[in-house]
Amino acid sequence: MSRLLIFLSLIVGAVICRGQTTPVAAVTNLNTGAVYLTIQEAVNDAASGEELQLAAARFVEHVAFNAPVALLGSPNGLTIIDVSMEIGWGITFSSDNVTLRDVTVISGGINTEYAVHSEPGITGLTIEDVDVLNSTRSCIDLNGLTGPGLNVIRNVSVSGSAVGYGLALSSCSNVLIENLTSSGNGFGDIAIMESNYYSQEIQGISFQGELDLEGPQNLGGGGVVIQIPSEVAAVGMGPGFAISMNASGFHHVLEAPGGDLLGCILAHDDDVRAIAFALGVAVNSLVSYDLISQEMQVFPGMFVQSAINAASENAVIKVEVGASDSVAIDVDRSVTLLGANAGISGLAASARDVESVLPGFAVTAGSPIIDGFRIQPSSGNA
Repeated sequence: MSRLLIFLSLIVGAVICRGQTTPVAAVTNLNTGAVYLTIQEAVNDAASGEELQLAAARFVEHVAFNAPVALLGSPNGLTIIDVSMEIGWGITFSSDNVTLRDVTVISGGINTEYAVHSEPGITGLTIEDVDVLNSTRSCIDLNGLTGPGLNVIRNVSVSGSAVGYGLALSSCSNVLIENLTSSGNGFGDIAIMESNYYSQEIQGISFQGELDLEGPQNLGGGGVVIQIPSEVAAVGMGPGFAISMNASGFHHVLEAPGGDLLGCILAHDDDVRAIAFALGVAVNSLVSYDLISQEMQVFPGMFVQSAINAASENAVIKVEVGASDSVAIDVDRSVTLLGANAGISGLAASARDVESVLPGFAVTAGSPIIDGFRIQPSSGNA
């Protein structure tokens, strides 16, 4: 009978241990060999430049970095920092030259604040090989990152923000974002904006590698939302721009001159048409540019008239099938308008593909070139 009780006790003990959500997990200072039970204790005790190694375990705590240290999780991806059990910024950076690597940060629960947050004015921040999940607000909220050091966000996944972005950059500079995956974030994937409480020129923000951006469900695809006028932070490809998009497949910018859409959206080639169609319903002034050629593009659901209104002299405007114009288009400047069958004679019916159909053109100024359309008048202005 006593053996049976001992056996049952062992089973119960094993079940309890297996069900634990906060196992005792060591944090080791790789420079001194000291061992700690909590991350915060190890951070508080660390000297500048020291590295802290986390065990492959679940740590239930908030962490504030007030010294330049490196926090390294298990390379097998089994280190979890759970910040969901109390309200407040889960992981806070307030020191230069901090590194966070190889961890998964889980938020949500009772925590209504950012999972990961930086205070303004710091430099040399590295967030690498990190997943951030289920934050109530933006998963990663970075404020006022600056130089002279480079701030690096690399191989990061952000998902499940309820009322925020996957990655939000407010008045930041000297930032490299390389290889980022975003899904299920309420406001969208990546946002660049001006901070409400820190003033700094936005410059030196660069995107490289692969950006796998899902976007909010109602947008039709993912992108980088830039909530800043182009005259404040110019967008393009290369080092001459405040915001430089060099990530694979991101060659299109969508904007709406006149204030109907603050700033612009940088969209992937595979998503730009769906995003343009979704936005074009509500934003009639929407226009698009190719970041490489600088040619304007009218995607399905957009208006040719809006492109002409925003075009500079001698601009090239390529019009895909499905433009929304329903009245004759007023052309008042020298532009080149190219439809789906540009370069193919209107008499060569068998050679022409699906047509870009427009209601007509009224040329009032300039010397425009119009090629590759089918004119289907809807008024006497054709």
